[in-house]
Amino acid sequence: MGVTHATLVGILAGILGTGAGGLLVLLIDFSAGACLSFLLAASGGIMISVSLMELVPEAVEVGSQGWAALGLLLGVVILFVLDMWLPHTHSSLVVRGKSGVYHGERAAKLRSAGLLIGLGIALHNLPEGLAIGAAYAHQQSLGFGVALMIAIHNIPEGMAMAVPL
Repeated sequence: MGVTHATLVGILAGILGTGAGGLLVLLIDFSAGACLSFLLAASGGIMISVSLMELVPEAVEVGSQGWAALGLLLGVVILFVLDMWLPHTHSSLVVRGKSGVYHGERAAKLRSAGLLIGLGIALHNLPEGLAIGAAYAHQQSLGFGVALMIAIHNIPEGMAMAVPL
């Protein structure tokens, strides 16, 4: 199988998984206060549990504790810097959802959270693509399986990004 096929599958894994999560949010009204709170927390919990229970132990096994810790720290620092650069309060900002309108600081916090999650997802899509490419280089069926798992993993990410936006 050629590089073009692996590239297409990798792109589709990101688009379809994240898009499915965003589409779920559009189809189902999650913008009510308690529902919004639950969905953000559940999406965050899923991403944290995948990171701590799967990705970090795998990074330690493949490399070392030092490299895994450095990678984890680098990810935190990058998101912290991005969070500092994003605007946080705009009193004139208005966000309209299916079940309400958010004004001022609340709207700015939701928008900032959505943008920060989106930027974090965009940054982490690079290693996802590398993982799919490496798996395809090893064996086509493994590459497709990794792409499918990444697409499923991207659904809560799409939800976590779409809900605050």
